Amino acid sequence: DGVDRHPKIGNGVLIGAGSSVLGNVKICDGVQIGAGSLVITDVDENSVCVGVPAQVIGVVKKGSREEGYESPAEKMEQSKAVIELYDENRFEI
Repeated sequence: DGVDRHPKIGNGVLIGAGSSVLGNVKICDGVQIGAGSLVITDVDENSVCVGVPAQVIGVVKKGSREEGYESPAEKMEQSKAVIELYDENRFEI
């Protein structure tokens, strides 16, 4: 009762397919989590982590927006791909 048990996911986080984030953990901004990983501890900003349980294997060097830096989620342009797919499959009745 009143216990927070949910993960907190930051901005620009990339979570690989089949990964799990369990418990009251904080995934900071710009983190990349490898496919199939199990995250059960907090992950610092711009870290790259993989494994079961997930371990940090590196840190992504973050530039400024003026220098053209994009987070992994922005670089993949996921929302743009969905819109293009919708337009290609659109038809008139």
